[in-house]
Amino acid sequence: MNIMEVTGNNALYPDMPKGFHALLLFLTEGEISFVMKEEKIVVIAPACIDFVFISQLNDVKTSENFKGTLIITDQIFFKKATEAFRFSLSKVIYYYSQKPFVLFTQQEIERVTQLTGFLENIIKQKEHRFNNDMVRNFLQSILYEIWNEVLCTFDDKINTTEYIEDDLLGDFFYLVHTHCRKHHQVKWYAEQLCISSDALSSRLRKIYGKNASQLIDETLLTDAKLCLLEPRATIQSVSELLCFADQASFCKFFKRCSGISPSEFRKSRMS
Repeated sequence: MNIMEVTGNNALYPDMPKGFHALLLFLTEGEISFVMKEEKIVVIAPACIDFVFISQLNDVKTSENFKGTLIITDQIFFKKATEAFRFSLSKVIYYYSQKPFVLFTQQEIERVTQLTGFLENIIKQKEHRFNNDMVRNFLQSILYEIWNEVLCTFDDKINTTEYIEDDLLGDFFYLVHTHCRKHHQVKWYAEQLCISSDALSSRLRKIYGKNASQLIDETLLTDAKLCLLEPRATIQSVSELLCFADQASFCKFFKRCSGISPSEFRKSRMS
């Protein structure tokens, strides 16, 4: 795990240590704008952006007075750190994943900044015999602050009397957002979760009104559109990146989910 300060225009992305991924960006001053899922979003400090649910940002811009703190880690450590409380998040994780950022009050961002400072100091104490445990505990404290705001924001989306309180749905969305490019079939996700495909879709439909296949396709289609917006990418290279058997299979999937072909989508976006 590492913590980096980012400032000024075009602050993202800094060079990261090999094997690490952006986890959280805390905005303390200024603003950041970006395009996510074809929608332009502007986030003004104080706020937090959660990169766990973001596969790619386009047209990222930060203001001249932008100041932020970027926490980066590896996915395995993050997954272990969140196992203890992930069940509390599964009922809102779908809605949060659509716009994964929260706004803070000044008091809240100051509290998070203080926790981040403690975490940074602990990371440096490599000789401490409980370093790993302490890093995990402070990361959890920071995540609790974030997810408290998330639950307050999205809790009304779910009829909690119908909610089955376990972490299976949270695990499903985590798997989809990290593995959808390689695994397109419901069966793979059901196997990882030790549940039948029908039972998984039944739970998802009860809470979100969509089955597992629809939610996987939505995430995969978003990734496909983002890849197609890259000028240097060809339709063939995108189909290979997303692990389709061939270009024809990719085009069939894209048209089924969006109503137009990949080439038609590109033309509409470039016109």
